[in-house]
Amino acid sequence: MKRKISICLLISLIIMSCQHTKKELPIVKIRKRKTESVTGDTTKILMSRTYLHVFSDPMKPDTFKISLIGSSINKAKFLFEIVSVNNGKVYSEKDDASDLLGDLDDMTVKQNEDTIRVRFDNFLSADVFFKPALDKPKATAIDTDYVDLKTQIDISSDSTAVGFSYNMGYESNFEIAYSKSQKKTVICFASD
Repeated sequence: MKRKISICLLISLIIMSCQHTKKELPIVKIRKRKTESVTGDTTKILMSRTYLHVFSDPMKPDTFKISLIGSSINKAKFLFEIVSVNNGKVYSEKDDASDLLGDLDDMTVKQNEDTIRVRFDNFLSADVFFKPALDKPKATAIDTDYVDLKTQIDISSDSTAVGFSYNMGYESNFEIAYSKSQKKTVICFASD
């Protein structure tokens, strides 16, 4: 019984010591913070596709992933990634979804959305992969604007090298391939 009383007394003393009168509390002014309104979920995956294709390793297919992430198709971000079988990042690019429209102008919001959807669905079609990744460089017509001669020779001499072509932005076409000696993806060609 004494133990119960002493515990109750101790609790009462603690409670009393923690209580303050209004005069003892400091005056705190709460400042209103400016808040920016977020008009939608910018992390929402609106569309996503994966495609397995040989690219960085002739024996093991890589995973090609594309996603539209954002609050709406027209305002989304387009994410393109190539991931190896060992979960290593082989290639990555992030653009506005509107870059899938290319040079199309003067369309309605609905037409823009429909065009983005169609181009998204066709981004990883079978006809965008090609072999050989690069033609053998000719001494008379060497183009080193996008890839140096050493890399061109490296990729063109590799009969297992696979090229991948895609359109992004205003009339831009890109061709990429994986350089096994450099252990990285290189842009082999780009046009505006």
